[in-house]
Amino acid sequence: MKKISLSLIFLLLISNFIAAQKRSLGQFTHDIPGIFSVMLSGVGPAYLFGDVGGRIEDQIFLGSTDWDMTKTRFLYSIGFRQHFPNNFGLKGTLAYGQFAGTDEGTSNPTRGYSFTSDITEISLQSEYTLYGGPYARRRTPNLVYIFAGAGILSYQPILIRDGGPRPIDTVNGPGITPVMPFGIGYQYRFSTRFSLGAEFGWRYTFTDYLDCVTTPNSRNNDVLSNLNFTLTYKVYGDVPDDKCNCNWW
Repeated sequence: MKKISLSLIFLLLISNFIAAQKRSLGQFTHDIPGIFSVMLSGVGPAYLFGDVGGRIEDQIFLGSTDWDMTKTRFLYSIGFRQHFPNNFGLKGTLAYGQFAGTDEGTSNPTRGYSFTSDITEISLQSEYTLYGGPYARRRTPNLVYIFAGAGILSYQPILIRDGGPRPIDTVNGPGITPVMPFGIGYQYRFSTRFSLGAEFGWRYTFTDYLDCVTTPNSRNNDVLSNLNFTLTYKVYGDVPDDKCNCNWW
């Protein structure tokens, strides 16, 4: 969280500096197309789907047995977003979370594994507007979009088991892996500068060791899922013309 806080302060300072320079040069809305915003805060529940954890009985939500609601943690993020005068946008994020899981209450409780894993991710994502946005023909404070991108994820897992890992399992410690985030989001602009939003997404990784271990029965790499609530501040940019039909509806 300390790293996230320092990064947030840095983003605010840079954003204010850019805005001040653009005002002084008389270029506040015309030299760079689109709208540039800073995501001041992003936080929401997240879960790691790995080899350790899950439940025997169905969960209340979606009837999933691979998701243990008691081990749901939080993912924190900050970033920036650039809306272009069409359906597309660009978003960069820095995210941090600590995940956990246990074999207790699963279909294999005698295995006896539990883990914690600190995860830091930096990614660049492309967004495509499905409805609304600042350049829609019909003015609306609502925005619905999908996103997909790529990034780098650093993980530091700790595996716990009395007697140590089983001989048939493979254990691997901290590492770095490519990651592909994708999902759908919604944003509501409640003032000229601020917007609230929510994103539901998945993060597909290229490793099976986010929880520190892979078993002989493992067939897939580990995946993260999260629901992210955001507060966004518009730094500069606006619709250049009230008659601008930049989107396709």
